[in-house]
Amino acid sequence: MWSRRAQEYEQKINSGKLYQLAEVVKDLNKKTDVIAEQSYSERQLFEKAYERLKSEFEVVLGEKAKLKMDKALNRVENPTDVQPVQ
Repeated sequence: MWSRRAQEYEQKINSGKLYQLAEVVKDLNKKTDVIAEQSYSERQLFEKAYERLKSEFEVVLGEKAKLKMDKALNRVENPTDVQPVQ
């Protein structure tokens, strides 16, 4: 079951389509401090999709891309330290 989903995620990551890339990031996003809740392959796929999506956003948003993505994914450590997204 996981191997089939992993292949589908890999195809979406390599498709070059932002919507599919964002879908993989959304599906694999786990806001947790417990690293054991995600398998190694899940983390690898998430990181690959996240980095590709971030690089696309950096073209438009510049340095703020990572901060805005992390805020949207609820991955910001201390939300009170973050400026509102404009």
